[in-house]
Amino acid sequence: MMATGYSRAELFARWARFKALCSMAKNSHGVDKETLRHGVPQLSSEDQFFVDRAFDVLDTDGSGALDWPEFIAALSALEKGDASRRIDFLFHAYDVNGDGYIQRHEVQMFFLASLLVPQTSEAVEVARHFVDKIFISLGREHSDSIRVEDAMIYLHEHPATDAFSILGRTMVSTPPSTPAPVGIRPRRKPRIDNDEAN
Repeated sequence: MMATGYSRAELFARWARFKALCSMAKNSHGVDKETLRHGVPQLSSEDQFFVDRAFDVLDTDGSGALDWPEFIAALSALEKGDASRRIDFLFHAYDVNGDGYIQRHEVQMFFLASLLVPQTSEAVEVARHFVDKIFISLGREHSDSIRVEDAMIYLHEHPATDAFSILGRTMVSTPPSTPAPVGIRPRRKPRIDNDEAN
């Protein structure tokens, strides 16, 4: 349970979600790409290019459907995983050529796909500017690639930053829950008796 970031109750809820998605998928033994896209809120508003890459990274056995371990790993990376898990997932998705680095042109490809507009010269120029800003913020302005370590250093220096926002993604993640301090109870509204109200 600790590896996923979910409690036992949360895992049970994810299992029920997995079974429900399997019943809607083409393959009843796993969740296919379209079902994942529509059944996971973090992916429902994402562009098809990102969803395709995310699915390819998550479908570790190449079956075309996510089984339970792949599905819970996906949710952990998208919803609840720690920064290193989220960065690792994101880098695998963005590293299209699989060389272990994210190249400028790979970040630009993802940004252009997320715009959901025709790739005009103006759109390409906006994308280039966006990519330059990312590389500058990670201290890689004179490089054509980003390493996982660059992102981890940035997150360490900027702990309030969401891992996905480093590359311009705006997915909402679930922050780790903080238990209430022991011995503190929520305040109740005072009870008003009918005699006092009159």
